[in-house]
Amino acid sequence: MTRLDRLGLIRIVRHKKGRVARCILHRRPDESKPMKPADYLGTRYSFRERLEGGHITWSLKQIGHGDELRSFFLPVVTDCLVNP
Repeated sequence: MTRLDRLGLIRIVRHKKGRVARCILHRRPDESKPMKPADYLGTRYSFRERLEGGHITWSLKQIGHGDELRSFFLPVVTDCLVNP
């Protein structure tokens, strides 16, 4: 960690008492941007929704239109219920 700090690749952040809190990685000019969690977690199908009364709740993203996916979904569910 000290060697990387001397090379200028990271910055060490310390607490008041001298303990290391974290290290911040500096990007080099030729490096690509770091990955975001959304890059490898995939599509989010649930999200937070604010209601009229000020409450925040979780809502599900709609997949397909109407009963478009019903023919695929029901056999999977019934198969799971029949074969535990």
